[in-house]
Amino acid sequence: MRHFLFFILVINLSFSQQNDVFVGANEKYNSLDFVGAIEKYNELLIGRFHSPELYFNLGNAYYKLDSLAQSIYYYEKGLKYFPNDSGLIQNLEYLNNLTIDDIESLPEDIVSKQFNYFLNYFSLNTWSIITIITTIISCVLFLLYFLSKSSKYKRTYFTIFILSFALTSSLLFINLKIYYVQTTLEFGIVFEEVVEVNFEPNDKSEVLFEIHEGTKVEVIENFDMDWLKIKLSNGQTGWIIKNQIKII
Repeated sequence: MRHFLFFILVINLSFSQQNDVFVGANEKYNSLDFVGAIEKYNELLIGRFHSPELYFNLGNAYYKLDSLAQSIYYYEKGLKYFPNDSGLIQNLEYLNNLTIDDIESLPEDIVSKQFNYFLNYFSLNTWSIITIITTIISCVLFLLYFLSKSSKYKRTYFTIFILSFALTSSLLFINLKIYYVQTTLEFGIVFEEVVEVNFEPNDKSEVLFEIHEGTKVEVIENFDMDWLKIKLSNGQTGWIIKNQIKII
């Protein structure tokens, strides 16, 4: 019991310290010390503190310093943790309109579009919590079915258990799908003003097209630690030098 209370005390102290740093960062931001605010915000990220307000303010601070790529990067980073945050979404849409590259995404069928919207409605952590809750409910319903003496109640509990089990299975699939996307698919933001996209992973190959600062790309292949094969939202692919983008 004593160890548990000590653990709770440590957690509360940690949250209090993080909150103090966040308040201090916001004070620097409000006093137009954007460089100082960014340093404080990054302290929180190093300490594994995440919140939509943190990423929102960090992106805003970089925008005030005319760093388009950094600003887009942190809005995108925030949306990985909080995919439904309206502030991050709105600011990201605004900044994407400021980028040079006007890339049209490949058309998506209605079913896939709705399914992806549904997947991104909550973060992976939230989906996991919902799944745990439905799993517990399913277990309770099964126990009630197993222990019940009345055939009427048994049928009722079993019917609800089947529905709950089906829901839990669907939620497990959603969790696995989101986990796969987050751990397998890699995206990055272009940090150079102009990047030449080559046909092959060497600087002497044909240049297929150019992309510019702030453009989001999907990384689909690594080569020799120096080159990345990237894919744009319109389906175009090619090779770029690795240090020209920052992985989200």
